[in-house]
Amino acid sequence: STVTMSDSSDSRVVSMKVSQGTPTATITSTPSKLTFTATPVFDTHGAFSTSTGNYTCPVPGYYKASVSAFVTAASAAVSNNAAVGISKNNAAPINAGVSIVSVVNDTIRQPVHEDIIYCNAGDTLAPFISSTMTSPSFFGSAT
Repeated sequence: STVTMSDSSDSRVVSMKVSQGTPTATITSTPSKLTFTATPVFDTHGAFSTSTGNYTCPVPGYYKASVSAFVTAASAAVSNNAAVGISKNNAAPINAGVSIVSVVNDTIRQPVHEDIIYCNAGDTLAPFISSTMTSPSFFGSAT
């Protein structure tokens, strides 16, 4: 039998986490990019850009991506919501409306979104956020 090995393959686990007290985003009812400029807590491949807030996938494969944020507002009706999602290659966010939302109190929402996305090396992933609350802003941190 013959075994062929590639010296250019990367078999390390790919992992990154970034958290920021107040990331950059304009929160409206239309999804907008949630930009983290903080240094990642960890980034095994140095694939996160603090200037763009994008994560560039270093190897092809399935990526488990998640995003969460605390959003507050001057006022919010029971029907008002907040949502987060993941965008691949700057396309429309994937399942942006399918966020798990924890209603912390009358004016605070915590949307959470998690997805498994197939990416080729060089594809980019970025978080997005939206809300139908009145004058929404960040409360606490986002991850």
